[in-house]
Amino acid sequence: MNAYDDHGWFEVKPSTSALTEFPDYLDYVRERYNFANDDPTWRGYLNPDSKLREVLADVVRNVPQAYSYTPSIGTKDAREAFIKLVGAPEGTKWDLTFLMIGRELGISITARSICNPGDKILIPTPCDPFIRLICSRYKFIPVDYRIDVNAMRVDTDHLSAQIAANPDAKFIFLMNPLVPTGTVFGRQALEEILSVSSKTGIVVVCDETWRDWTPAAAKPPSLLEVAPEAPKAIIADLGIKLAAPGLRMGGVVFHDPVGVFEEIAPGVQTLSQILIHPSSLVQAAMPRLSKELDQEYISKSLIPKIQENSHIFQEGLKDKAAFIPSAGTHFLCFRPLGFSGTATEFCEVLKGKHHAKLVPARFFIGPVSYTHLRAHETPEHLVCRLLLEKKKYSISAT
Repeated sequence: MNAYDDHGWFEVKPSTSALTEFPDYLDYVRERYNFANDDPTWRGYLNPDSKLREVLADVVRNVPQAYSYTPSIGTKDAREAFIKLVGAPEGTKWDLTFLMIGRELGISITARSICNPGDKILIPTPCDPFIRLICSRYKFIPVDYRIDVNAMRVDTDHLSAQIAANPDAKFIFLMNPLVPTGTVFGRQALEEILSVSSKTGIVVVCDETWRDWTPAAAKPPSLLEVAPEAPKAIIADLGIKLAAPGLRMGGVVFHDPVGVFEEIAPGVQTLSQILIHPSSLVQAAMPRLSKELDQEYISKSLIPKIQENSHIFQEGLKDKAAFIPSAGTHFLCFRPLGFSGTATEFCEVLKGKHHAKLVPARFFIGPVSYTHLRAHETPEHLVCRLLLEKKKYSISAT
């Protein structure tokens, strides 16, 4: 039986390493794992389905409308294809689906359409720092609610208490799987959070970007499939789903059985008109992609490679770190043992020894990149997140 400490971290053999010795664990990993700061597709390790390239090339050659202006929120055909490609359930409405250039813009526009400066957003802890960046940029107020990472569920008692203490909060933000921990919320956990939201009249907005990068046995349902009577919204990113982030094709899908988004949806469209629109070329290809791509390509071809990387990294850290239990694939989250410094200090120690771009996540506000090791600070611990998408290589080759 695995042992956990009071904060829910999986405990391994304690390390006696001094602060200056702690980075040595990366020597083992670096011999087998690529820390280079580039797109994983460049090295041919996590390439997208070859059918994707084939369809895009054919559209460039033979589809004139691929070069035309399109609506700022996407064409009807592209929006219908997006629904199928991201795995939304039957009956999802295309006219409540809005295309954007990636998940980040989807989160930003959705939050800005629902909230005014000074409004509150309920945010899980720990969580990807991007939503906090949005709060800081647009003067929204983040209100934390706890995640039980061991049970892979939301602490609904704490969430309910936070809603009661902040009755003017505008929506509950969720990620499934959760970044940075890789925590996956199954149907029961989603039903619990939607039960809380329905009782309090507050909607849930869930970022499902990494859902398809979860092994089949642990893959959660879309929030849209749970409690059909409850209003909700999901964020998805087609480029990430297809292992082709350069497509820059994300979107938000609203489920609105009672009309709570009637005033919000027009705001999404208005904001999309003053920002860069999603690619017309990619939109023109999406109907074919929804029919011709191998829907099991990621689970059969890419997830096993990431799982192998995860095993190598955990082997290198087994005496140096405590891991958060995770059913997700794409992220590995750990707490360095024998280290009591801050995220900033941790990054300073590591980057002095290894040629890797290491930054505290809360300071990561520059352009989107493939930074592979980020340090997070939670109320209890410093934790580190590794994106497990890189090709292994020999240290002698660098």
